[in-house]
Amino acid sequence: MWGLYKFDDVRVDPEERVITRGGKRLSLSGKAFDVLVVLLKNHGRLVRRDQLILEVWPDTHVGGGNLNVYITKIRKELGNGYIEAVPKQGYRFVADVIEGTHAPEEESTALSNATRSVGLIAAVILLALGGGIYLTRHLR
Repeated sequence: MWGLYKFDDVRVDPEERVITRGGKRLSLSGKAFDVLVVLLKNHGRLVRRDQLILEVWPDTHVGGGNLNVYITKIRKELGNGYIEAVPKQGYRFVADVIEGTHAPEEESTALSNATRSVGLIAAVILLALGGGIYLTRHLR
């Protein structure tokens, strides 16, 4: 199962490579998306620049300037309050992040929908029974 990350009204789905805010899809793709996912996996902790580069570009020599470009793209899309720069060290994702998975959420939604359906059916049955009892008592 793949993890989902939620913070404020933003939802990041690494498996589908989708990021949304308030249900609307944001435009963050490629390596910027990968950098964000590494920061989210380590939210609240310092992620050193060399660690970020190694995780996002494992087989490629990449300079720190490239990383700065992607951090700027993420900040532009999300806003400036989420990623803290630690000078000459790295970055930290500072928002409160809720981690989840696809399966429990889908099961929870299905269960919630089933519960509503059963409740609706029960209400219809009770109304029909009540109406039947009322009619039999008052039409005699």
